[in-house]
Amino acid sequence: MKTASQRRLLGVVLVAAWLVVGCATVLDSRRMNIFADTSKNYGKALLWGNYEAANLYRQPEDASRQKPDFEKLRNIKVTQYDVRQMKVSDNGLRIDQEAEIAYYHRDKVIVKTLRDQQVWRFDTGDRRWYLTTGLPEFP
Repeated sequence: MKTASQRRLLGVVLVAAWLVVGCATVLDSRRMNIFADTSKNYGKALLWGNYEAANLYRQPEDASRQKPDFEKLRNIKVTQYDVRQMKVSDNGLRIDQEAEIAYYHRDKVIVKTLRDQQVWRFDTGDRRWYLTTGLPEFP
């Protein structure tokens, strides 16, 4: 037979465990909401042809060190951006995403489609998602 203090201790341990699991779930949910907004806004930047803004979704040191050829990108018009697949890592800090992008070169007006393999990582310090792969290559 358990004493009242043992029951109380068991209750405190169970509540503490429940709070830890509940807080982790809330943090995961919040992180995924941040990713949904990030991914949507990145797609909008590509659709609007704002490649400088799209490049800002990369880690700052990568975005400034490995800049895309923005002059070449001005000739690209993205007409459709659809996420096709998404896989979240077990720890929830990495997302592998595949997007299908329809586009054309403004001087050719032939619509092409490409599959863009993206890797996103969550920076726990900045509390934001960064694209670790570059902007799409438009052949």
